[in-house]
Amino acid sequence: MNVVCFVLVTRDKDLLMEKRLKPDFQMGKWAFPWASVEEGENPDETATRILSEQLNLKGTKPRLKSVLHLTSGFPWKQENNAQDYVFAYEEVSAGEASPSNEISETKYRDPYDVIKDPDLHHFHRDIAQALGIGWKPLGIENRL
Repeated sequence: MNVVCFVLVTRDKDLLMEKRLKPDFQMGKWAFPWASVEEGENPDETATRILSEQLNLKGTKPRLKSVLHLTSGFPWKQENNAQDYVFAYEEVSAGEASPSNEISETKYRDPYDVIKDPDLHHFHRDIAQALGIGWKPLGIENRL
């Protein structure tokens, strides 16, 4: 079982995206800020850790948006049909992100452009789709 947290950091309806240097399977791909829930840690603590350690956004309290159960499996695991639990949090940014040394770039982007980007990591595209991020059904804009 894999348990991860994603933090959807927004500013003026744009999403903060990052390009990571690690792990290798994600290098050069756009992704939402994320981390695995560590042993002894709860998802709320993981979400706060993502903001403070990865993005240097301190003193913020992300809000739980959704919990997803997926069976797609993570690409770095040798498991087929792994049970993946994703805790998605929201945070409205009051400051500029200052990424850690594992992140090569951060950028606020329009959610509709994010989902169309071929450099969006495929698992993160699945998360965006499951959360309805950036989709415009019937011509109606659907943002966070």
